[in-house]
Amino acid sequence: MDETSTPNILDNLIDKAKGPKDETGKNKEEHLEDFMKSFAAIEYEIEPYRDQLKDLKKNYVDNCWLEKDDIKLAIKAYRFLKKDGSDLDKFNEIFEQIKRQFGSDL
Repeated sequence: MDETSTPNILDNLIDKAKGPKDETGKNKEEHLEDFMKSFAAIEYEIEPYRDQLKDLKKNYVDNCWLEKDDIKLAIKAYRFLKKDGSDLDKFNEIFEQIKRQFGSDL
């Protein structure tokens, strides 16, 4: 199959999106275009932060402060707490109490 016969994904999306305008005066094609522009702008803006996170992880591993598995576990705990709406300081307080009770091998 040559390149001319391969369907373009964007063209397929646009073809499916053509239709009547809604209460905003835009059709699905126009909303799709607006969404893609906004999404691209946000992706562009957060890219440096992704690089910073990669550098942060690499720094901790390179300095032998943490292993990759430690970092993965910390990230999972952070995301769980964030999703749950829990307070990280409260979590640390409870964890310290558990360590005192059951030993510092945790």
